[in-house]
Amino acid sequence: MSSPNQGLISLKPFIPEYVDTVLEIGCGNGRNLIPFKDKKLIACDLAPEEDVNWAHPFEDIIYVRSLVQEVLVEGSADIPINMSSALVISFGIMMYLTKEEQEQFYQGCLARGCKNFIFREHDTDSNRSDGVFLLERHNFIEKKFNYSMRDPSTTYVSLDLDQTQKDQLRNLTAI
Repeated sequence: MSSPNQGLISLKPFIPEYVDTVLEIGCGNGRNLIPFKDKKLIACDLAPEEDVNWAHPFEDIIYVRSLVQEVLVEGSADIPINMSSALVISFGIMMYLTKEEQEQFYQGCLARGCKNFIFREHDTDSNRSDGVFLLERHNFIEKKFNYSMRDPSTTYVSLDLDQTQKDQLRNLTAI
């Protein structure tokens, strides 16, 4: 797949203007970074960088080869960004972590000032054996773009928005 997730494209207008960096955990070929090619991009995955067949010829991207559990650990794969102006995205990666690992990553981002997250993961209620999203759902607006039993993914959104913008986001349907 070389096109970005359509739900992500629907959410782009809601991303605060001050966001200047996008960090994707589990970036694969970087297709979900395409809508943000005008921002500073940091892609994190397990594959060696030379094996990544990028979905777009990004001009300036930082690639970090790391496990999610090590991304925010000092001295390992520490991400070189000001997280207070960052958006963290993940599509189908958090669900492979334990509840404690998901919480550790999320709290690590919050502790570094991050206020903007988009996670597309298997729905908590789907009871998928390959993992589900386990963070506290009340912290997120849940969007079920193209939801089905074959793909019980929900997009969990937490953006630094005022109440009117949050209400608009709750009413959003995918493009």
